[in-house]
Parts: sequence; structure tokens; C-alpha cells
Amino acid sequence: MITLILMKFAKVFLKAISILLGIVLGTIFSFFFGAVSLKPVGNAAWFHLPAPFFLGMPTFFMVRFLDNDCDRPDCHD
Repeated sequence: MITLILMKFAKVFLKAISILLGIVLGTIFSFFFGAVSLKPVGNAAWFHLPAPFFLGMPTFFMVRFLDNDCDRPDCHD
């Protein structure tokens, strides 16, 4: 709601940052109603190395590269 109100009634600069302000003000508003918990942030490590290929190794299908038949619906996905 904050974002929509800012987009409708605010001046140029506030319209430009209305999404950011909506996220920040919405989070602050939700915090006071108990919908936001910062406990996971407090328990997080100060330094953490990312895990490479966390979701698995990438896969490549050579048939997609070699096939020139683009009349199929799945050719452009």
C-alpha cells in the first residue's frame, strides 16, 4: 500500500524510490506487529563462504545446440 500511495501522490524523486521505501517502511511496520523476526539475522555467522554448485552441477544438452529445427514450441525456451 505504501508503494502504491507513493506512486500516485509523491513527487518525482519519491516516485523513483517508491519500491525501496515500500519495502523498508513495510518491514518496519510489520516489525511492530510481530510479523518480522530478526532472530535468524542475530544467529547468522559473521563470515560465510558460499558453497559452489549448491543446487547441483549445471547440465548442458548438446542436442539443443546442434538441432536447427525451430518449428517446435520448446525450441525457444
